Amino acid sequence: MSLTHILIRRSRFLIVGGLLCALLSVAVSFLFPLQYRADAQILILPRVQYGSDPFSATKASEQVAENLSSVVSTDEFRSLVIGALPIELQSSFSKQTPKKTRAYWNKTVEASPVFGTNFLSISAYSTNKEVAMQIVSVAAQTLLERGQEYTPSPIMPRIINNPIVSEYPARPNLGMNAVLGFLVGVCLSIFFITKREYRV
Repeated sequence: MSLTHILIRRSRFLIVGGLLCALLSVAVSFLFPLQYRADAQILILPRVQYGSDPFSATKASEQVAENLSSVVSTDEFRSLVIGALPIELQSSFSKQTPKKTRAYWNKTVEASPVFGTNFLSISAYSTNKEVAMQIVSVAAQTLLERGQEYTPSPIMPRIINNPIVSEYPARPNLGMNAVLGFLVGVCLSIFFITKREYRV
């Protein structure tokens, strides 16, 4: 009998195995703190000078957006943002070592350019919705006020999407974890079925 026919005959076992692993994956996810995500988007407009090529200026602003996304993870930018946060939030970013402080910041605040555009997305994560909003708002405002210092190209950044926070926790991603757990469960079930059916 072919493997396909065997798997069809044992389809119930495959589904049960997938569901069990999906449930286990979701259960493990709850061992980690549920975090909300706040997002904002910044438009990097080129300051076009007389006689300059608008297309080249636009492409340059895309590069600026990419550069600024890297700036967000630096120690200097982190210090600027943390210094502008309320006192009660500043202490949460102070860890035992500089390396741990940097790692915690990079897990809390993320920035990425939107491919093919001169948009820069910035996100902040926290177990508290209001805290996530505060962090992303201060980070976006800091980029607006200080972004020109990190690029030689003249720019006019502005917030085009005001900060909003997710209605439900964004991390860990329970839906994605459940799907991955189900797939792992199905693969393990196929392995055990194959091993049992074709053992010598």
